Amino acid sequence: MASAAFLGSCKKDTTAEVTADGLMKVKLGYMGLTCEAPLFMAMELGFFKEQGIEVEKMKVEWTQFKDVINLGGIHIGQQPVMMFLKPIQEGLNIKMTAGVHKGCLRVQAPKGGAISKVEDLRGKRIGVPGMGTPPFIFANRTLSRHKVDPRTEIEWRVFPSGELGLALEKGEVDAIANSEPIGSLMMASGKVQNVADLGVDTEYADEYCCSIMMNAAFAEKNSKAAAAATRAILKGAKWVSVNPHAAARLSIEKGYLASNPELNAQALGALPFEPMVSGGREASKPRRRT
Repeated sequence: MASAAFLGSCKKDTTAEVTADGLMKVKLGYMGLTCEAPLFMAMELGFFKEQGIEVEKMKVEWTQFKDVINLGGIHIGQQPVMMFLKPIQEGLNIKMTAGVHKGCLRVQAPKGGAISKVEDLRGKRIGVPGMGTPPFIFANRTLSRHKVDPRTEIEWRVFPSGELGLALEKGEVDAIANSEPIGSLMMASGKVQNVADLGVDTEYADEYCCSIMMNAAFAEKNSKAAAAATRAILKGAKWVSVNPHAAARLSIEKGYLASNPELNAQALGALPFEPMVSGGREASKPRRRT
């Protein structure tokens, strides 16, 4: 397995290689999140090979993912729409090929504390896994919708995803914005309450959270491989929706993420997996600014 330790200084060749067995080689990026289970199942259950694809997997940091796929260091991945929507509209070399699921981002605060609604976050410190990451973007959207200025009325503090809960417990922040499995782990601890939830709040619940993202040049040069890889991931998503416990266990057993199998299954079971190509088209449409 390769690792994206640094970004290349130039764009990669986007022509798909073919193995001696006639399989098309595709470089797949992942981060190790609960909601990426469709990718993991497509690899582990042979869905890619069924479609004539051999995958080279690469773990990529969230803060680097957009640049790595844009430059062709990887060809495909599953990523939150809100991190890519505006850059794609402005010409980023990335294409959404299908929607995968809804939900998975939250803003949370201590249970029973002074913060119970978005307006209570005014003047507070919010912990995020990185500036520009999907949890940060979701928090910005929901703050703006509730007339809280995320630029002047919030103090942002960055922590590794796995340390957000500790930062909240130690009082280093007043609230946190996170993704799965962190959100479900925090809820299971009984120490937090949701202030905003992408999968539940009525203003966001119909939005796709994650879609299949592909290097656009690769997709154009290798339409057969692009379509085949998309079909494999969509099959993985359908499998996860029917078998969340098995998917949760296998994701952990194969080392894609570190989590409690039962909590991981709970998080997967709560995610509305609705894999469809039309979902990708719908997700790529411009949204009213909120």
